[in-house]
Amino acid sequence: PNRQDGRIIEATSGNTVVALAQIAVLKGYAITIVMPEGVSGERVSHLKALGAEVLLTPSRDGMVGAIRKATEMEKSIKGLFMPRQFENPSNPESHYRTTGPEIFRQLGRVPDGFVAGVGTGGT
Repeated sequence: PNRQDGRIIEATSGNTVVALAQIAVLKGYAITIVMPEGVSGERVSHLKALGAEVLLTPSRDGMVGAIRKATEMEKSIKGLFMPRQFENPSNPESHYRTTGPEIFRQLGRVPDGFVAGVGTGGT
């Protein structure tokens, strides 16, 4: 987006949201984060302290509702950029290119198994 009139918008409640807000601040972009009600108050306060606008959607709609709201806004408001972390193939690919090789290097061999919690696959 154009720094003067552009804005980043993303539906997220995980680690990506903090990274996006920090990048927006560093690069001079405005950012709107759409999350379901029920996320921690600390998370919302932290994002607002970084300068993010936080929009909360009904908790009954979950993350799907937050994604739907962000997508509707992207389509109707000029100048919005949405990274689309949930469908962006670069998100999980980053692990193929960086995290996987890092684990291999640190172990010195291919691991027997790997267990991790996953949301979008990007963190």
